[in-house]
Amino acid sequence: MSELLSPAGNMSCLEAALKAGADAVYLGGTAFGARAFAGNFNNEQLIEASEKVHFIGKKLYVTVNTLVTDREMESALEFADFLYNNKVCDGIIIQDLGLAREIKRCFPALTLHGSTQMCVHSAAGVLKAAQLGMERVVIAREANREEIKKCVLTGVEIEAFIHGAYCVSQSGGCLMSSFIGKRSGNRGECAQPCRLPYEGGYHLSLKDMCLARYIDELLDMGVASFKIEGRMKSPEYVYSVTKAYRTLVDEHRPATQKEYEGLRNIFSRSGFSAGYYLSQKGKDMFGVRREEDKLLTRETVTEVMGETEKTVDIFGFFGKEKAYVTAMCGTLSFTAEGECFTATGKGTEKDELIRRLSKTGGSGFKAGNVSVQAEDGIFMPASAANDLRRKALDGLKKEIIIKNSPALSKHFGEVKKEDMLFLPVKGDIYRIYNPENGFDVPSDASRIDIPLWKFNESIAKRYGGEKISLLLPRVITTGEETDIKEKLEKAKKLGVKRVTVTNIGHISLCGGFAVYGDGNLNVTNTHTAKIYEDMGFSGVCVSPEVTPKAVKTDIGEYPVYGRQVLMHTENCIIKNISGCVKDCKATLTDRMGARFPVQGEYNHRNLIFNFLPTYLLDKDVPHNRLFVITDEKEVKGKPKEFTRGYCK
Repeated sequence: MSELLSPAGNMSCLEAALKAGADAVYLGGTAFGARAFAGNFNNEQLIEASEKVHFIGKKLYVTVNTLVTDREMESALEFADFLYNNKVCDGIIIQDLGLAREIKRCFPALTLHGSTQMCVHSAAGVLKAAQLGMERVVIAREANREEIKKCVLTGVEIEAFIHGAYCVSQSGGCLMSSFIGKRSGNRGECAQPCRLPYEGGYHLSLKDMCLARYIDELLDMGVASFKIEGRMKSPEYVYSVTKAYRTLVDEHRPATQKEYEGLRNIFSRSGFSAGYYLSQKGKDMFGVRREEDKLLTRETVTEVMGETEKTVDIFGFFGKEKAYVTAMCGTLSFTAEGECFTATGKGTEKDELIRRLSKTGGSGFKAGNVSVQAEDGIFMPASAANDLRRKALDGLKKEIIIKNSPALSKHFGEVKKEDMLFLPVKGDIYRIYNPENGFDVPSDASRIDIPLWKFNESIAKRYGGEKISLLLPRVITTGEETDIKEKLEKAKKLGVKRVTVTNIGHISLCGGFAVYGDGNLNVTNTHTAKIYEDMGFSGVCVSPEVTPKAVKTDIGEYPVYGRQVLMHTENCIIKNISGCVKDCKATLTDRMGARFPVQGEYNHRNLIFNFLPTYLLDKDVPHNRLFVITDEKEVKGKPKEFTRGYCK
């Protein structure tokens, strides 16, 4: 049976999720979670949440799904140590590969789930994530129904989002909030610039996802966990949405029109979309939170109802020599022993003892069958009877929690050395996004990145196959792999020996090539860089979200000049702005007049570049320098306006 997984930004949301019938809840601690502005849970609250969830036989997952730096690694491992030693959770949702490796090294019994921020969108990506230690993979929200089916067939547990916010950027690859306002989505602080207006409309704001009409399909596929997004939402939202999907999952059916509209009334942005799931990308996926949407939400009164109490049978024996109370729930029981006294007058009556043992309020239990056997002439003070009842219920509760405590993992991740050439780079790297413009690369260039979707024989002749590295698109679906392989084979015949990858799922496509890692691999610490070194990468770009010196590696690269790619989008933003144009270029202009260049990518996806170029040529960068060339006619000249990014 598939699991229904609900969000909890605070304790009230957790209780709402459980009352609505969630099988599992995911939440974050006060650090290292991708929702830094949710209420979240301190360590004491995490233990309380764990007890609440495991007491009723449900599961709890904790998010540790932000990127971490070398300086933060020790704190992150201390948090993992706390989760491990207190048996807090059934799984840790994680993005950072270096942190994942360290957690498995220090706490191999902890279960890891690969976050959607890893941008795993294909069967090859699922298998690579599993090899690196993930026992479950949260598939990227951009994956369509056919891709999800293929991911499930790998045999790895697949968790799929079914409801909540869509991101216009491919998962884990958005740097817009980070570069514009120093609030990183990869660090849980996204300012959501995609929800703001741009010249001509809301070109980046997507409607929320709703797959309520396809629940039967997903159940039949064998998806392990159905995930509801919303750790920033209210308890009423969590309760209503969870309850709606609980019904659909239990009845193995799609939502009716009335149920679908009910979900929309709870919260929507101009309605819902299932565009990614159905492979129906386009303008219909876009929408904003309108006044009429807010009015519908206000008029939809939701009362959080239901209970999470367990029924307990209680038996009490009260004799002149001993007394005990036994609490029983299912196959588990606990007995608390005490004593009572010989009555000097009228003894304590049996009905009074039953009444005292039936008071279970606040314990998490509700009384079922309560029976008492009492000898004649005994006296049992109310406080003593109540104390025995409390001890019996507390003991039983601990037994239940222990029984439902997280199982220890037996899965170990290992870094496999891949079948790659090793051609390390020593010197400047030029990434040319518009090679058709005939940019003249300086003679001292050690590598030239050319987008695979722009590569052809004339470009191979112009730049020379021995220096070219083909930049792969960030998303390659299983259905697109054949085309990519064919393009790589043609390039190999033209003398190309190098490939630059932007996703771990693409490594298996690159056998026989020297492989380099793009900045979208999110290398923010030395441990992550070491993983790619061990795989056999010839180079890896340090994330532009950290300073160049933050990562120590012998194969490092760092962008020092040019416009940083801020988003890779599944939808064609160019079509939204100006309609299809021959050269697949447009400009996205924000409220402040900043102009973000937009270019076409593979299969009508888009790249959105920063409005300011990066300039770090006057800085000491301990890695190979990466120059990003879009439409600039000159290189190494200092722009009038520029950004230092995260470099101090």
